[in-house]
Amino acid sequence: MIKVLIIGSNHFVEQESSKIINSIDDADIETYFGDELNKNESDFFSFVNSVSLFGNQKIAYIRNAHDIKGLDNFIKSLESCIETNLIL
Repeated sequence: MIKVLIIGSNHFVEQESSKIINSIDDADIETYFGDELNKNESDFFSFVNSVSLFGNQKIAYIRNAHDIKGLDNFIKSLESCIETNLIL
């Protein structure tokens, strides 16, 4: 699984994220927003820690990750997410 942190302007982040997402066929994609993860992380961690029902690769795309409170701890917690491709 890939784990990617893309830093740059909004346009650059969108462009690079699209390249990665489009390179993975038949992926289950979920998009999350940093400020929403501050309120509820359980749906996110449920998605990233579960196995895909149909064997498709999974992508968790976190937009505005800079809005996550305690971002360093959040990123450390992603080290154990082996079932999902992560794009921040």
